[in-house]
Amino acid sequence: MTLLHKRRKGYHGGRNGGIGQALFHPDHVVPGVKLVSAAVEGAHDFVAAPGMEINAGASQVGVAVRNRCGDAGVQHLYILSAGGVLQRVVQPGAQTTATAVLPQIDAGFRQAAEEYPDIAFALLNGAESTPEKAANGNVASLLPNAEQIGWIAGALAGLMTESGKLGFIGGMELDTTKGKIAGFEAAAKYVGEQEGKTVELLAVPYANSFSDAPKGKEFATELISQGADVFFGDASAVDSGAREAIDAANEKAGAIKIYDIGQPADILGQNPCIICSQVTDNAAMIGVCMEAVVAGTFGGNTIFGTLENGALSAGAINTELVPAEKVEKYNAYLQQMMDGTFMK
Repeated sequence: MTLLHKRRKGYHGGRNGGIGQALFHPDHVVPGVKLVSAAVEGAHDFVAAPGMEINAGASQVGVAVRNRCGDAGVQHLYILSAGGVLQRVVQPGAQTTATAVLPQIDAGFRQAAEEYPDIAFALLNGAESTPEKAANGNVASLLPNAEQIGWIAGALAGLMTESGKLGFIGGMELDTTKGKIAGFEAAAKYVGEQEGKTVELLAVPYANSFSDAPKGKEFATELISQGADVFFGDASAVDSGAREAIDAANEKAGAIKIYDIGQPADILGQNPCIICSQVTDNAAMIGVCMEAVVAGTFGGNTIFGTLENGALSAGAINTELVPAEKVEKYNAYLQQMMDGTFMK
């Protein structure tokens, strides 16, 4: 299997994976299934406006389902992004937290699915437990493999760190975030050990937001002061603030010596500090989901996006900052991840 191919300054293992664009990719049109809600669209159904009471979500979804699912001769798939709902509910400065909101999303989603048993309902970035708690067998969870996401970034971080100290900035304290942190730390320490380094992940701060860029800048500045020289995160606009701080520190030093690994799309070139990206192709997960609907195997389980099914990959590498021998080693580690031999 060919894992990577040349692209621009480096290598790329998959398409960009932003939530909005990925769900309409033509490669994932499956005859016999109508996708009646993209992830972001579903989030807008659930919470029509920022600050709206989330307990109204199930009825909002019900209205959307009734309006869009009248086609004869096809099966319908409704997708809701838990992360999209969180972005609309947990605003900067809000007292509520993701921990408090997620059970409400889960309950409202399962309520809507119970009212429409003939429609397939998929919850993107929700909980693995959602399908088993559903009243009917028409519910599945869609999750990228958080550990593998961490591996993809951590292996490169382990190769590139000189200080031996890494930074990770979290948006909200979710189980998926914790999985990414664990994978990132384990991979970086393993690769660092192979390189004769001792690698440490500094204490992870959480912004309790996906949109508070100033908080990301604040956190990154503090982590840089503690010696962090490679960063990763899963906090959207918060990550943008972190990269602003990294770029400022590099400019002050007169050289790019502190690096960032982007996500969940290939964002090489967006900031001078970016050396690569971890790419999540939600469309690949949706494709697997749609095929399961057609095959009659949908529901009652969690569908994971992985390196193996093409949902996860490494983006282009900045070969102006990453030496050729480290690119070669990184590609070898990615292949090990695909083969199931990484860290074994």
